[in-house]
Amino acid sequence: MPQSRFSPKAIRAVRRQLGLNQREFAERLGVSSFVTISRWENGRNKPEGMAERALARLVYALQNGEPPEELVQQEGVAPMPESAQTNE
Repeated sequence: MPQSRFSPKAIRAVRRQLGLNQREFAERLGVSSFVTISRWENGRNKPEGMAERALARLVYALQNGEPPEELVQQEGVAPMPESAQTNE
């Protein structure tokens, strides 16, 4: 299983900070179902690819004082500001 930068505890904390249940969090991150979020939070699976990047954008924005209602949109997570992007 690939290494993730997010622990199960950290994923749960982000979701709770945003005031979302697992189903809502899954929808906002664009993952298949709330079961995926449950597995992440229980350490059975780890976020990968686009879901991990979306989660990273949420964490970055929360750490920089962005209001949650601006972070979580119906169509997905707001993009990371250009100033925060790194050249990988």
